[in-house]
Amino acid sequence: WFCRYLRFSDDARADFSGRGGEILGWWIVWVVAGRRWNISGAEGVLLDIALYLLGLWSTLKILRWFVRHVELGSGRRFSFLGTYVELLGWEILLGLSVLTVIGWAWVLAAMYRWMACNTSAKDVALRFQGVGLEILWRTVVAILLSVPVVTIPWAWLWYTRWLVQN
Repeated sequence: WFCRYLRFSDDARADFSGRGGEILGWWIVWVVAGRRWNISGAEGVLLDIALYLLGLWSTLKILRWFVRHVELGSGRRFSFLGTYVELLGWEILLGLSVLTVIGWAWVLAAMYRWMACNTSAKDVALRFQGVGLEILWRTVVAILLSVPVVTIPWAWLWYTRWLVQN
């Protein structure tokens, strides 16, 4: 559904050919890795670190799978070339930037630029044009618009449309 409504600057359309069963194993790994097992001591810390790294690996696998199954109307397929180490670096930086209260938005903008630069198809280049301040204020507005529960779908659709357009 998401890809069906994508429109690119050259009027190209996109389609998604993936099926859930193809990625079910990595999705299960992602879910299990995201669970907290409440094991105390050094073993618990090591398990949390291992699960985080495993969850990040499954995130990369899911991202590559998703991108690989997006096809432009011209038949061109995308691929994601970002590496695990790069994604780990971005995740660590994003986690640390949350401590600054607002800096995460600028890190997220840079991370989106990295993701766009590492997503390509033959003769197609993606670029993220948004900046941290735009992400910050839109996130705050979307959260505020989510207070009355009935407006949640509209608020996050508005936010997602802006992300995709940029």
